[in-house]
Amino acid sequence: MASAGQKIASGDLTLTIVPQSDKDVLGNILLQMLNNLRSMTKDILEGVNSIAASSSEILAATTQVATGAAETASAITETTATVEEVRQAAQLSNQKATRVAENAQQVSQVTQIGQNVVNESIKGMNDIQIQMKSVSNTIISLSEQASK
Repeated sequence: MASAGQKIASGDLTLTIVPQSDKDVLGNILLQMLNNLRSMTKDILEGVNSIAASSSEILAATTQVATGAAETASAITETTATVEEVRQAAQLSNQKATRVAENAQQVSQVTQIGQNVVNESIKGMNDIQIQMKSVSNTIISLSEQASK
């Protein structure tokens, strides 16, 4: 029994203990201790396996979260680039709209000047027409006087 106790103490739980009788207190205690150690070892092994499985699941979940974070970061980068492109396009559109407004103002001014010139030309033509009638009347009058 002392030899069996030493083997159990060194971690050997594979040995077989057969008490000499029901009254063999040391043999029965060693057998009960061996059975209890085997049961505890089995429970510990199951716990270790459970922890290992949980660790694998945690690793998988962590990997998924990391992948999701990387994808989110990539999407944010793309969105930021798109927003910057839209901002630049809006700025360019604003500059072009400003130029168009300036050009429209210039066209309006040139049109007004052209309208004034046309109006003055029409007035000048009317003045010439009046003068031509006057000259015509004078010529007719002179012609009548010359005839008389």
